[in-house]
Amino acid sequence: MGEHPPVFRPSICRPGAPLRWVAVVNLMRLAGANSQEAAETTVRLRLRIPAIRSSQRRKTAEDELLDAVCAELLSSIRDDAEDRAA
Repeated sequence: MGEHPPVFRPSICRPGAPLRWVAVVNLMRLAGANSQEAAETTVRLRLRIPAIRSSQRRKTAEDELLDAVCAELLSSIRDDAEDRAA
C-alpha cells in the first residue's frame, strides 16, 4: 500500500502537466479483444496520467499507450530469448 503507479505521459501532454488522474487500463480491451474475451481474461495496468478531457485526445493517448505496451513486451521477449541463447 502507498506505492505510486507508474507514469504514462502521452506526447500530446505538456511535459510538466500534473499527474492527477490514475487510469486503470484493461490491456485485453485496449488490444482489441471483444467484450466477452476481455471479461474472461483480464490484464489491468494502473498508470498515473495527466488529465485528458477531450475524447479525441484520449483516443490519441490510448493509441500511444498501446504502442508503448507492445514495444515493452517485444523488448522483454527479445531479452528473454537472448538470455536463453546465452
